[in-house]
Amino acid sequence: MIRLSGIEKSFGNKRVLRGISMTVETGRIFAVMGPSGSGKSTLLRCVNFLERPTRGAIEAGGRTIDANTATSRDILFLRNRTAMVFQQFNLFQNLTVTGNVMLGLTDVKKMNRRVAREESLRLLDRVGLSDKADYYPSQLSGGQQQRVGIARALAMKPDVLLLDEPTSALDPELIEDVLRCIINVAADVNSMIIVTHELGFAREAANTIVFIDDGVVIEETEAQAFFRSPSSERAECFLKNSLRRHINPSETPLERAI
Repeated sequence: MIRLSGIEKSFGNKRVLRGISMTVETGRIFAVMGPSGSGKSTLLRCVNFLERPTRGAIEAGGRTIDANTATSRDILFLRNRTAMVFQQFNLFQNLTVTGNVMLGLTDVKKMNRRVAREESLRLLDRVGLSDKADYYPSQLSGGQQQRVGIARALAMKPDVLLLDEPTSALDPELIEDVLRCIINVAADVNSMIIVTHELGFAREAANTIVFIDDGVVIEETEAQAFFRSPSSERAECFLKNSLRRHINPSETPLERAI
């Protein structure tokens, strides 16, 4: 479980987040949705202090970390309980696929290299890339690189897996493999927070939708209720416009995501 209380973030005079509070319970998948520029990715990066919040607190592992007083040890404690899957993959180009997944296990968790390699190969098989273990990132498609990123994040066994628009950098024909991979590995983590614009994926995978606009949570509700009947006018307008662009009623939920 991770709890955010009154999270604010400003860049100079621009307030991006305006007091966001939410509790991500164990076993839940939260999809964070909203228009471009609403603060979704900034919120995700504040969860593990990749962006230090201007104000607010984050509770994880029985410890409350205040943005104003957090020490480097507090931040490390928080990061050891979260793992991030980035938009742009962020793989080390000089390491093989296995080397990328192993790195956190050997450098952070101090795992024996043989054991770390075995665990990395298991995770690569989990994301459907066991045959690419000795490839380098430059030899992979974007979708395959993103699946390596997912395996690398899973290797850390986080309490909460954070995914920041995991398909935004992919060509359309590669998106479905990544979305299916995320759905398949959902059972391997305690909780997920996913920033996504893929409506069909959010409807299929998420338990809870958090709709954000202008740095404020406008609506937080069960996923099926959100798609059936959002309670706020702003969310309803967003959903109608998005559905009009992306969804064909004859398609399955995952097909609607591409």
